[in-house]
Amino acid sequence: MYAMPAISVIIPVFNAERFLDRCIGSVRDQTFGDWEAVCVDDGSTDRSGVMLDGYAELDPRIRVVHKANEGVSIARNVALEAAGGRFILFLDSDDFLHPQAMEITFSLAERDGSDVVAFTYDHGYRTRTILRHLLHLPESGNVKYKTFRTPETVVTEDIFDWATEYSHPKKKLATKHCQPWRRLYRKDILDGVSFIPGIMYEDFPWWSEVMLRVRKATLTDLPLYFYYPNRGSYIFSSKEAFKIKSLRTAINSASNLYDGVEPSRRARWEKEFLQPFREKLDKKEHRSNSIGRTRLRLLLEGHIFNPLWDGEEKHRQRRCAAFGRILTGFMRKHYLAAADPVPDRPVVPGTDPEKIWSIWLQGEDQAPDIVKSCLASIRAHCSQELVVLDEKSIFERITLPGVIVEKYRAGKIRAAYFADICRVELLHKYGGYWLDATCFVTAPIPEFISNQDFFVFLAGEKVHGNYSYIQNCFIRAQKGAYLLEAWRAMILDYWIHEEKRVDYFQHQVMFRTLVTYNPVAAAKFAGMPQIDQYPTHLYLYEYKDLPYDPELFREVSEEGFFYQKTSYRGLDHVVPGSFADHLVRWYRNRD
Repeated sequence: MYAMPAISVIIPVFNAERFLDRCIGSVRDQTFGDWEAVCVDDGSTDRSGVMLDGYAELDPRIRVVHKANEGVSIARNVALEAAGGRFILFLDSDDFLHPQAMEITFSLAERDGSDVVAFTYDHGYRTRTILRHLLHLPESGNVKYKTFRTPETVVTEDIFDWATEYSHPKKKLATKHCQPWRRLYRKDILDGVSFIPGIMYEDFPWWSEVMLRVRKATLTDLPLYFYYPNRGSYIFSSKEAFKIKSLRTAINSASNLYDGVEPSRRARWEKEFLQPFREKLDKKEHRSNSIGRTRLRLLLEGHIFNPLWDGEEKHRQRRCAAFGRILTGFMRKHYLAAADPVPDRPVVPGTDPEKIWSIWLQGEDQAPDIVKSCLASIRAHCSQELVVLDEKSIFERITLPGVIVEKYRAGKIRAAYFADICRVELLHKYGGYWLDATCFVTAPIPEFISNQDFFVFLAGEKVHGNYSYIQNCFIRAQKGAYLLEAWRAMILDYWIHEEKRVDYFQHQVMFRTLVTYNPVAAAKFAGMPQIDQYPTHLYLYEYKDLPYDPELFREVSEEGFFYQKTSYRGLDHVVPGSFADHLVRWYRNRD
């Protein structure tokens, strides 16, 4: 006779053989034993189905359903029909659970009589995984599990006061986002609630309907789930047109559910859930249609610049490729020859200690707080001496061609491009390191970078578009390094002959031209570690407005790279208590 378990774990599986051992292992390793796992093999073409059958032979608590491929919605619906547990826990096949996930959530549900127990995922694991992917490092097989005691909780009979789709809610214990794997559910509140087949964002109308049935909820911010950022997953690999169609379907379906719902509940749902999805849809539709609105522009820009041809993302890629091709062609034609006289000589390390160079033209005393924090962080974490130059002292350190100095003082060369010129000139004369005054340093400069004759981070796909090719806010160059000398020659030649920029990233484009068309530079560049700059933008792009978390700050600092790129623009008004607020005040209140 089949005994009803306390918890049924729903695991939809499609071509997940790479992740299944970890996923299923995390279920079997639970400190709570009264569970079943309902695994739905959704027509996998790899070894997933065979592996699931093997797990079921080893553990009778694992049940396997094999079916034709119809998508994650139907797979979850099938599993819900087959599930016999009093509670339901969702687990995606590329993710895994904390060993105490079932023990804690079940005990809270029983203690409070709750229909839902909401928790969160381990942000540090997600960040570390993204960083390892971007840095081309192997994934770490070791996960440090914390042991949790009595969690901080909120018990509510009105989940609409605590549920939100926004990333930065005011309430610490709010249950954020609509993914089903964020909560333990009492089975009876899910009866008759189905995921919409054949669309993305299927969890939005599903969770919206479930909320209407929740009588009591327990909320905790314990990170009991480990979310794996899988670039090959459905959400990342789908075309933009399909995402737009799915969003429309999800919004319409969810809106229909709330017809006739008590006005205050509907108003809170619309504000906290519907509005973010509407904004997302508006943004996607605007990006997809903006160029299509102007026929003349379509005729002029044609296939290369038409996002309606096969989606916004490919349009962006073509645009970047076109910009890169046009700009490198210009630099190759007019300024690549300036690098030809540069000799390729062996680099001989100097005897003087290398320095870190930076510039704040108005003077460090006049710098905004974020710059003062960044400069203080360099001094706190790096063994090299930091030299911060201003508009007067820079000319005591380097000698630039008179025509360039005259153009700068006449306002023809903007400060940003003048700083670009100065950084390569400083490294040409002294060697060492360049760090922008808006780089917040969290650790010493890694030895593998210090051992290079020359090193820069690559721009990659995520930051500024790939046509910019490199990031120049951090440069490592030994005195006499060929790549630096050849790049410098091109930059000086340009500004001797020109008074205006052709592109914001023109110095980066010069470097790309150099390492593409100069054989010596190409060989040197091929020997340089090729590392994407995105890890150096995590604070700015992902954490800026999040509530400051010392543990997450420490983890990102340790697992991330040794500095984070910030900006003095936009940080004059920051969210109190946020990561940005912590960075701005760091030089005053350093840990």
